[in-house]
Amino acid sequence: MRAAFERIPGVEAVSLTYDTPTYGWGTGNTNRLRLPGQGIEQGVAMTTFGVDDAFLDTYGLRLAEGRYFRAEPSADDNGLVVNQAAARALGLDFQADPTVIIGDSTRVPVIGIVGDFHFAHLKEPLRPLVLQSVRATSLYRNFTLRLDGVNTQATVAEVEALWQEVFPGAAMEYDFIDQQLAGMYDSDQQVKWIVGLASALAVLIACLGMLGMASLTVVQRTKEMGVRKVLGASEAGLVGLLTKDFLLPLLVAFLFASPLAYFAMDYWLSNFALRISINAGTFLLIGGLALVVAWLTVSYHTLRAARANPVDCLRYE
Repeated sequence: MRAAFERIPGVEAVSLTYDTPTYGWGTGNTNRLRLPGQGIEQGVAMTTFGVDDAFLDTYGLRLAEGRYFRAEPSADDNGLVVNQAAARALGLDFQADPTVIIGDSTRVPVIGIVGDFHFAHLKEPLRPLVLQSVRATSLYRNFTLRLDGVNTQATVAEVEALWQEVFPGAAMEYDFIDQQLAGMYDSDQQVKWIVGLASALAVLIACLGMLGMASLTVVQRTKEMGVRKVLGASEAGLVGLLTKDFLLPLLVAFLFASPLAYFAMDYWLSNFALRISINAGTFLLIGGLALVVAWLTVSYHTLRAARANPVDCLRYE
């Protein structure tokens, strides 16, 4: 079946696995591994799955040390390939003695170490992972096909036709890994959408409020602007005079909002094993953007007042 799939135009690689990294690996089979000389209580529980010799190529993973399972049957089929997180958890010295004990006393050689990759939600830390050859376990129930993406619908149709030819009457159940990955973060995307919408509404309401305040301020200080302009005040100076009244409320709002935003974001990010750090530069940038938005909001009224004819301003009632 794997060879037949590989002959379909548009299929770049095919792999046989027990489960896929986006389905089942987060809560899959586990085995306790330990180094020779360690007690059973020192064993580390690790996710274990059967994969074939094409797994690394199909998923685009890299081998950090040693070798991977060969295409042809060999003694390596009885060995293990672990990820770097597993090697660290065991304290494995791959160059000195790449041997581990599974369960009570089964000694198994580690033939290679694969680079770490996430196979669970990013809210969880990188887990130790053990890969066994499907030849040794005889357990596999999934095909993973890497497509070239040129004409996906036509390729999938050919795959289904081949499936029906070999398994007539049995529906082929399939999914796309990118969709599975996206599904893992549906709740986070919903939070992002809700927060984004609430933020946009808050900015809109704030801008409307500042626009109203700017209009009222200009009306109240029309004669003052005329007197200052007669006495030689520049347009830039008048704009600065009018806009500085909005800086103090903006600064107060920034000082109140920044700690609240920091603690809210830090709480949300604390759910993720891998996360960015929040620094002062982020808040300074946001504060600068808020200042620019505020200035653009009130600039129309302030510029209009600064450029008005002083005679009209003095005669204003």
